[in-house]
Amino acid sequence: KTDAIPACKDAAAAVTVSQETAEMTELSATKIAKYLLIDETLYTDAAVYIDASRATAECVCIFTAKDGDSLAAVQAALSDYCKAQLEQYRDYRPDEVPKLESALMKTRGMQTVLIVVPDAAAAETALDAIWNGREETK
Repeated sequence: KTDAIPACKDAAAAVTVSQETAEMTELSATKIAKYLLIDETLYTDAAVYIDASRATAECVCIFTAKDGDSLAAVQAALSDYCKAQLEQYRDYRPDEVPKLESALMKTRGMQTVLIVVPDAAAAETALDAIWNGREETK
């Protein structure tokens, strides 16, 4: 086992495979800055997928920060984003609130994630597996 962290896209793919999610769309660095308020200068790698229709709160956001200060900034932005989504969906789609309340926020080394999916436990299992250098199979 190594402490090497996976590419964000690989980690996101592992998580997405563990779920039945809404159709997801990938955000560009420009859209990441716009929606998540995370500047491109804070990370060396990122994979951000959100529900293409925005009807659900589902998202898989994985960042590898440049350094400790950047990591703290990314974590704060992800936390703020999750709280903002919670407020928006509480009135708009209350059925989405449990997903946001059980959102997975984890960090390993310089990699940090915010994952909002139907089955947070399965997402965490998949994430831990790729973080530990094992691929989970469905």
